Amino acid sequence: ARGQRSALPEAGRGRGAAGARRGGVLSALLVAAATCAWGPARAYLSPCPAMQHYTKALRGAATPEPGRESAAFRRLARLHYEAVMFRRSRQFGRALAVYRQAMGMHLRGEFPLADEVPAAVAAAHAALNLALTEQAQDSYTEARRTFKDGVSQVQELIRDDYRVWVDGHNRVRFVGDSLGGALSTAFGRALKWLATLLTAWALMETKRGRAGVARLLAQRAAHLDESKAQVLRWHVVHSDEADERGAVA
Repeated sequence: ARGQRSALPEAGRGRGAAGARRGGVLSALLVAAATCAWGPARAYLSPCPAMQHYTKALRGAATPEPGRESAAFRRLARLHYEAVMFRRSRQFGRALAVYRQAMGMHLRGEFPLADEVPAAVAAAHAALNLALTEQAQDSYTEARRTFKDGVSQVQELIRDDYRVWVDGHNRVRFVGDSLGGALSTAFGRALKWLATLLTAWALMETKRGRAGVARLLAQRAAHLDESKAQVLRWHVVHSDEADERGAVA
């Protein structure tokens, strides 16, 4: 499964604006593939756009050494860059296909492990981008399912990798003598990305009029990352409309 290649849809030879967009995406991906495939020496001379974009998108949670990234990290970067290019050309269906492939591989435990980025962070990033793309297509039911599955998967990875879990009262619990892992930089990055995923989910629920659910999600995020506490001051989170108290996983 680790040798499986990402599915890059055929660009085709469509006519008019659609064909031009497809051709533009294919050209950009070919350039990215060429500059990313030459190894360390070439990478210093011609920075890989996929690597640059993915590293920036991870918001400081990745620590790649330019030109010396692992094969797994390069694969992650190329896969997500494919989806980004499709989104930029408004080919949302193709972007969704790539993001869903990435999300599915995370859920099945088939994604390659990259030393440069915690597995929980990579999974949270994939879930966030899939859910946001589904929202852009007004597919709110699918986006909600993606958020739920993503949060569950990230929590599972945190438990497996750091022997730590977050209980129903938003308290961080330790499995045995696992304090060392909980104090690691990677663990802190994983928690911040879990909080980011919860915050994005909360924002979507406010747009759907589900203030109660949004408030619960925002509270969970704030307990994990203090910088997310500002979300709790949003007026819409305290709206009297629809005070749902359902489970949000």
